[in-house]
Amino acid sequence: MENVYRFFRRVSFSYKMSSVLNDWRAFFTIDLLIPLMQMMCYSLVGYYVYGAENIEKWVISNAIVTSAFTAIYRVGLQLARERASGTLSLMLATKTSISEILISSAISTMLLSFVSVVFGVSVLSLLLGLAWNGQKILEFVFILILAIFVATCFGFFISCLILLTTEIHLVTNTIDKVLLIFTGANFSS
Repeated sequence: MENVYRFFRRVSFSYKMSSVLNDWRAFFTIDLLIPLMQMMCYSLVGYYVYGAENIEKWVISNAIVTSAFTAIYRVGLQLARERASGTLSLMLATKTSISEILISSAISTMLLSFVSVVFGVSVLSLLLGLAWNGQKILEFVFILILAIFVATCFGFFISCLILLTTEIHLVTNTIDKVLLIFTGANFSS
């Protein structure tokens, strides 16, 4: 039982370290409004260019891309913070397995990404008048959870480049734009 308690304590510490939850205004603007604005920008472009009948696929695809961006940035920047503060070598040398540490930090990243995307999709659904039935909601939640998990794993893979380069912001921004281009989420099918 102590191991489970320690694991969830690490999840909360990781979240507090990487989030701005201490100030609700910063949390609202950084963790909720930035993903909302990104989804809104691309979805409204799709709404006005291709019409209102196919807007659901734009909202869903941009929600998945936004969750991937959030996961990649948070995971990459977490290890960058560890390196900058000098605790990366201590984290690697600890008796606790590195997988436990990384999984606990990944859970907080996945939860925050999920909350921001659900908030964004809910607001866009209200603004654009989208109707969701039960089956679509279940399919969307399943795909979103899977996409966030895969993006977090991809973020850990990309964050390993931290050990090779000091320009982690260049790496994460490049991956961000490559994903935006190759996902096809913002292009007509």
